[in-house]
Amino acid sequence: MNESSVARGPATSPGDASGPNFRKRARFALALGAAAFALVFVITSGAGPGLDPDAMAYLGATTSLVQHGTLRVPSNQWDAPDSTSALTTWPPAFSIAMAVPRALGADPLLSARIVNALAAFVTAAVLFLLFESAAGTIAAIAGVLVVLVTTSFVGVHLSVLSEPLFLASLVLTLWAMVSALRRLPPRCIERRSCPRVAAPARDRAPPRYSPQSCRLPPAIPPPRLPAIGSRPLR
Repeated sequence: MNESSVARGPATSPGDASGPNFRKRARFALALGAAAFALVFVITSGAGPGLDPDAMAYLGATTSLVQHGTLRVPSNQWDAPDSTSALTTWPPAFSIAMAVPRALGADPLLSARIVNALAAFVTAAVLFLLFESAAGTIAAIAGVLVVLVTTSFVGVHLSVLSEPLFLASLVLTLWAMVSALRRLPPRCIERRSCPRVAAPARDRAPPRYSPQSCRLPPAIPPPRLPAIGSRPLR
């Protein structure tokens, strides 16, 4: 195994759509995503997802956005002339996401269940792609199943909270970062593998990945201060 193959890392990449096993990986990712979607949709049925003051703000802002085009929550200071206030404490993306099914006719709680279930789908599917690229299919399936049954994962999907959407955004960001890193040439990861430039050093700037380009500028000498007592103070 040569040095460049070590720098490239594993052969499969989460964003590689041209590999021979892409269809198999896609089927596993979709299956685990569908299982996560069904799990969240089932555990929030019946009495519905949990509600708290944060949920009141999210649902109220969603209704306000659909009906009036503004993000306002149904609460305010006791002495305020208006019974609503702008959505400033909570992130607006969750309310904006719930506004889509709400505008299509779903009730507020069903809108929250749909968004949280879709977020769980994305989280499980992308986690499988990340795990599979690093440890293989069996380990990836086991890792995703462990995540799906953890108390913290189930707990945040039981209530109308923005954490499921945050988790989905987080794993998508990690997937994009890993995919971009896998596409970099080895010379961008290890400077010693960069090819040498044939031009004379006096006719060109130092190469980007050469040791010369990483030298720090010389330290600026501190200013010379007069010794105490060398001249009278005014």
